[in-house]
Amino acid sequence: MMSRRNAIPDFVYPNRCGFCADTIKNDKMICCRCFKKVEFLSDNTLPVFSSSLHFDGLFVSCRYDGLVKSGILRLKSSRAFNTARYICTDLADRIERAYDSIGKIDLITCIPMSEKQKKSREYNQAEVIARRLSHELGVPFVDGLIVKADTSFHQHDQSVRLRRELADLVYMANADARCAQIVKGKTVLVCDDIVTTGSTLSKCAKVLKDEGASKVYAAALAG
Repeated sequence: MMSRRNAIPDFVYPNRCGFCADTIKNDKMICCRCFKKVEFLSDNTLPVFSSSLHFDGLFVSCRYDGLVKSGILRLKSSRAFNTARYICTDLADRIERAYDSIGKIDLITCIPMSEKQKKSREYNQAEVIARRLSHELGVPFVDGLIVKADTSFHQHDQSVRLRRELADLVYMANADARCAQIVKGKTVLVCDDIVTTGSTLSKCAKVLKDEGASKVYAAALAG
């Protein structure tokens, strides 16, 4: 059965470039102009920022600046899912190329939103990324393993040290989701849109390891 969305003519809901919002063909994710400008990192991974971080490796596709930054901001605020689709194609390739050294990923999850954030927004951009990587890699996506407490502050407004301290208070395992049973002995990939200090991804990696995960790798569109 054709969905209501698919039954609506393309001129009502045209497919748009994830980075500049120009109208593009339905089988595209990016316009020709942005395709020439979006740059990917030459290295497979960015270096781990500190030995105190709890993930075993970090995969990042782009630097968080210029057109990439604009695209990710549009992903967060304007449902520009083509941004995630396009960059995740590269991100999945980086992860697959690392399988010889890290082994295969068993399951994928994402940085969660708090209940307050869920009520004010229609979607979690980190989940969009995780689900896309799940599709690209053929690895199961499992939602709800980690929960986030409601807070009145924004992590990106805080200092590096305070971010790390706050992350310890904000993220925890979801007992209702049987997190420990699901992740025990598994290699997990946890996803977010951007990585700055690494504090959020590190804390969530620690939560998963405390619940029995064997290894936890982190992935972000940009850093």
